[in-house]
Amino acid sequence: SALIFLSTGVLPFICFLIPFLLISDDKQSKKLNYLLSIIFSVAMIIASIRALISYFIFKEKKLILDNELKLSNLRELKTKAELKSLQAQINPHFLYNSLNSIASLAPIDAVKTQKMAHSLSDLFKYSINRKNENIGFIKDEIEMVKTYLEIEKIRFGDHLQFTIDVDSTLENHKIPLFLIQPLVENAVKHGISKNIKEGQIDINIKKKNNEICISVSDNGPNFPEGLLS
Repeated sequence: SALIFLSTGVLPFICFLIPFLLISDDKQSKKLNYLLSIIFSVAMIIASIRALISYFIFKEKKLILDNELKLSNLRELKTKAELKSLQAQINPHFLYNSLNSIASLAPIDAVKTQKMAHSLSDLFKYSINRKNENIGFIKDEIEMVKTYLEIEKIRFGDHLQFTIDVDSTLENHKIPLFLIQPLVENAVKHGISKNIKEGQIDINIKKKNNEICISVSDNGPNFPEGLLS
């Protein structure tokens, strides 16, 4: 605003003043001084109005930017809250299914039940150690998925087979925690568990068109046609 005031009022007045000083003489000095005073007054009025307008424009822009920043922060907090809510839903759901698996296996094979319980402990150790984190490395997430599949493999035996193919250059990339495990869990629950023949789950993580592509597929039955509850 100060620069606009100077450039609009003072500088033009100086440009007018220099030629007047060069051509002025004693006879015309009064007229010139009067004319200069009018020019100066007009220039100051215009400069003041323009500086005031620019001040309010800049202030309005600043308010808009501040509001956008506040909205951005609110969106970030909302996303974090949604992610924590999702994790809170996944963990009990996963624990419920795993405990059911252990309970169904306990009367059949004590050794496998013990192994399954230890694997479950490792999974929750991973979850608890990252309680305040929202993202993790792909390699760590895959290790967690492997542990989960080993648990389910104890339950299903040879009925469950799986392959994991990860591009080695992507192992240290970060992704949201528990992004892959629910997909694998759904493949087991809705695919393998309903499969009469040998079940197969394939997990692939690769780079495609400069993006990370994560796919989980199984050979279970197709989803029924029409709307699902």
